[in-house]
Amino acid sequence: MFTEALPPLSFILDEEKPVSLPASAGGSGYLAHSPNDDGAGVAELLGDHLRRVAERAAGFAAAFGAGQQARAAGLLHDLGKYGDQFQRRLRDPAERGRDHWTVGALAALTSRDFGLLPALAIAGHHAGLDVLLELRRACRQMLDALKSHPEKFTSADRQMLLKRFTADGLGLPQLDQGLVPTGQFAADMLDVRMLFSALVDADFLETEAHFNGDARTPRRPRREGPSLDAGRAILAFQRHLGAVRHTHRDAPMADAREALYSACVAAAARPQGLYTLSAPTGAGKTLAMLAFALHHAKARGLRRIVVVMPFLNILDQTADVYRAVFSPANGFVPHTVLEHHSLADQGARPPDGATEDGAWNMSRLLVENWDAPVILTTTVQFFESLLSARPSRCRKLHRLARSPPVSRAIVGVYPFPHGMYLP
Repeated sequence: MFTEALPPLSFILDEEKPVSLPASAGGSGYLAHSPNDDGAGVAELLGDHLRRVAERAAGFAAAFGAGQQARAAGLLHDLGKYGDQFQRRLRDPAERGRDHWTVGALAALTSRDFGLLPALAIAGHHAGLDVLLELRRACRQMLDALKSHPEKFTSADRQMLLKRFTADGLGLPQLDQGLVPTGQFAADMLDVRMLFSALVDADFLETEAHFNGDARTPRRPRREGPSLDAGRAILAFQRHLGAVRHTHRDAPMADAREALYSACVAAAARPQGLYTLSAPTGAGKTLAMLAFALHHAKARGLRRIVVVMPFLNILDQTADVYRAVFSPANGFVPHTVLEHHSLADQGARPPDGATEDGAWNMSRLLVENWDAPVILTTTVQFFESLLSARPSRCRKLHRLARSPPVSRAIVGVYPFPHGMYLP
């Protein structure tokens, strides 16, 4: 088989030497975004945007051990915006858009193996993820593109961009921990998507915060969704279960339901892994799987519950039960339970001409990145997101870390590194 001869990595990256961090921010005035409030507000400084995205992305990725890599991706993702062509474009709409991300991806590759996944995330944060490449081949492709078609980039002068970057008080990250390819393609691409998700969601949220602002309030970040308090959720679940037991105390399946519930609670104390639950119709699987999920979340410090269903009718029935458990009457805020599927917002959409400020708009925002403690979604939505290359679809994936999905009535399992539970 023909194999392309590639130069040593040291040659490929020879121009990309680490740049020392200045003692204080330079405040250079390079911009990331045009003025908000339809041009009547304030612009966003590029250095500020990079710092904010870096910190938010690092927070997202800390849950799966890639906080350092996500911070680096956030710092470098818009490195090309220091180019003169991009700065002109912010003032002149006639100036066409160009690639402002490849130079940042190359800068990430100075950290060798630990820089490969951040580089892929940076390179795809607008156009979408590409295939996983070997490190030197990724370097060569990016360098060849810069040299062969410099007109496609905001600037092909990496040293000039890095000087402006450091003039803003930023430093080229040097990575020594995180995710590296293992040679198992599916698992490696899942790692790439998780890091990619942390970056693109942080970038979406910070950009949105800027453009929701105005001259008086330059940034208006969206409200974060509620978090999972597993202990309080278990108490609410037990109250709901007590009412169900009373209503169905004479049912023929009552003893079978109690046995199933007890088995699920006992299994929840075991280590994370792959669990299955087989029970006949009417045995109480909807509540039993929630009992397992809540007790397991409390025992293992998990962050949310993601329930994956194959059919909308099953999902709707489950959503009704879970909303009764996590109701305002039990002390839970709205949007504790969030549905994400094709018909989820039909009944809650505001009438024509009405404001979107309210429950429907908040739900729509939370669905974008699954910022809720209990998520109910379809198998199609789940796997399309898990295998997607598009930034908008992948935004939610970082929420799956320490939030292993619970599914039912499925016939196959895709390997997931943080566990999957299959009633």
